[in-house]
Amino acid sequence: MAKEKVIKKLYESSMEAAKEGGVKAGLDAYRTNFEQSLGIVVDEDTGVKTYDANQRELDHNNLDIGRLGTALLGRDWAKVYEGNWVKASQNAQVFEGQGGAVLAGTLASVSALTDSIAGLANARALEKQMDPEFIYNEMCTETEVTGEGGYDIRVRTAGENPRTDLADGEAFPSVSLKPTRIHRNRSHRQGIRTKLSLQTVMDDLTGTLYEAVDENSLLVLNERERKVADCLMSIGTAVAPAGKIGQPGLVVPVQQDGSSFAPYQTSLNTSPSPENQLLVQNYVNAVNGSAPPTNYTCIEQAIGTLVGNVDPFNGLPVQLNFKELQMFVVPATMIQAHNLLEATEIWNIGSVGLTTAYAKNMVTPNPLKPFQISLHTSQIWAKRLVDVGIIGQVFTNTATNNYTTANDIRGFWMLGHFKKAVKYAVRQPYQVQQVPLSSIEYGSQIVLVQDVFEQGQCYFINPRVCYRAYS
Repeated sequence: MAKEKVIKKLYESSMEAAKEGGVKAGLDAYRTNFEQSLGIVVDEDTGVKTYDANQRELDHNNLDIGRLGTALLGRDWAKVYEGNWVKASQNAQVFEGQGGAVLAGTLASVSALTDSIAGLANARALEKQMDPEFIYNEMCTETEVTGEGGYDIRVRTAGENPRTDLADGEAFPSVSLKPTRIHRNRSHRQGIRTKLSLQTVMDDLTGTLYEAVDENSLLVLNERERKVADCLMSIGTAVAPAGKIGQPGLVVPVQQDGSSFAPYQTSLNTSPSPENQLLVQNYVNAVNGSAPPTNYTCIEQAIGTLVGNVDPFNGLPVQLNFKELQMFVVPATMIQAHNLLEATEIWNIGSVGLTTAYAKNMVTPNPLKPFQISLHTSQIWAKRLVDVGIIGQVFTNTATNNYTTANDIRGFWMLGHFKKAVKYAVRQPYQVQQVPLSSIEYGSQIVLVQDVFEQGQCYFINPRVCYRAYS
């Protein structure tokens, strides 16, 4: 009963502190205080809600509607809640306007319970994005945007080489700067509206109502994950044309300085960009038929491929920090890849003939340990490889590999600095919002309306620091 006492005390103290403002002020205070006790934090500038487990007083995982009702209305909470709700629906006047419907005559405790039900649903939905199955924020850099589409505009050197032997008193040559722009794709918005009826609340005898609400949150979060996975892995049967970028099943292209091309290339492309005549798509970052992600030679091959690329603006090798690289593999090869990266020693065992007299063994420290490569995997990402059916490896702008089962994708893996390769433009961050009831919803005995939504899009900014392979 400890948590019930905490909730009851929180309600009473909120009502007491705001008593000068009346019942409405007290309920507003309770709603805010209850959500804060669950770990919901509201940004003062943007109003965006986030979840912080370190700031919670109550663990929402140990709460359900029954415990909330008992705390606020006593053991017979269900009868009290239903009786007062029915009475309110029969006799209350419904005032519509800003803020939605106002239920006249509804007891403060009943209203507090409704707010508690909503607060609990909000906390669970906000925490869901922290589930380990979602890795999108480890694989890209998030950037907030205020407008739709547009460009990342940067200024780079024009690439003129300095004089190597200046005479005494000779002036330094001037070097011009050139802009480069990378198209930021139109963001895609997704959301789900969940409505809880009075009967649904009253019939939740097994405590599974919130699990169902969680599923709706997962659908929105899974769509955000899909957008990043499809972009970084370059999933699709063909490169998306203008107007269809971000559509599932089509590869998200790199759009830079007037050129549009597939992110992963197996051969150099010397076609200049229309806007600055530079070779922005002249690189190699993919191999079909590489060593599998179970032997350190695959890392050698990946690094050897990436270091051969040059920056199109200054002509210098692409800066590739060999430490803190990221590696992605599908779950089926996770154990082998983990052993590859984390083994303390490498044993090379050889023998001649059938006896051990000629055996030659050599033990060396794991050469990959100093690289501090972080390993990533995801069931969601692996499923995307299979769902597309024919994955657009698009090494030559054509689909080359058929992926139809989990076994087909075992040889798929990537290496690089993913967060430097890809950005995710956030137009609206993942958010949970309680929607005021309309007269129609109130008349249908809808207790709670919750919106879960997000808007953003993924795009490549530097494919030269990301390697993809299929063995």
